[in-house]
Amino acid sequence: MEKRVVLSAALTILAIVILGAYINFEPERQAAAAQRQRQEAIERGVSLFAGLCSGCHGPRGEGKVGPAVAGGAYLQKRGLQAGDTSGLRLAENELRKTISRGVAKTVMPAWAVEEGGALNQEQILEIASLLLYGAGEDWQNAASLAPAPAAPAAGAPPAPSAGAPDLAAQGRQVYESKGCAACHGPKAEGGIGPALAGFNEAQILKQVRTPKGAMPAFPPDRLSDGEIKAMAAFIESLSKK
Repeated sequence: MEKRVVLSAALTILAIVILGAYINFEPERQAAAAQRQRQEAIERGVSLFAGLCSGCHGPRGEGKVGPAVAGGAYLQKRGLQAGDTSGLRLAENELRKTISRGVAKTVMPAWAVEEGGALNQEQILEIASLLLYGAGEDWQNAASLAPAPAAPAAGAPPAPSAGAPDLAAQGRQVYESKGCAACHGPKAEGGIGPALAGFNEAQILKQVRTPKGAMPAFPPDRLSDGEIKAMAAFIESLSKK
């Protein structure tokens, strides 16, 4: 009987020690697990950003047609600090809404499936994680995965100079600088957006001014008729190669 009491007491003490250790180390374990999950989300966000966002925001998130988003730019713009947990949570929610719904009267489209886009909420969270927590190495990885700008085909005219502009070459520059390649592919072969190769000027003008789906409208103050004409020449030239 006495041995049973001693054994029971020993087991109780052992249970208390194990419970105490669990209580002491559980927060640390949870924090480490959360960090791993965040880093995995960032890594997936890198691939998504490179394929979908780099055309407008730059391969390193440095800004291009759209604003800079790397290096904590989003947090700095809102005056948030890295350790501001509640502020970061609000920023994450705001970012997810922006990516999901787009930004009215800008070239930023809605990306959420529910809004006619191509991304589910998990993918949107992954991109938001990169924008909020991505480090320099993550942005370097994004740059290495980003599609290269379309190179002129063999025998194609060089980029236009001020003295001798070439309409198709000008159109290629417009197509790239306005971020069209991010959705429609470097050679208008299609991607998130439909293929444009084979479209004529009238079709492109209609698509740009009164688009369907997730594509934003480009009014004349964002894309002039002359720029559309040049871009149409570039796209038409692709079907001749």
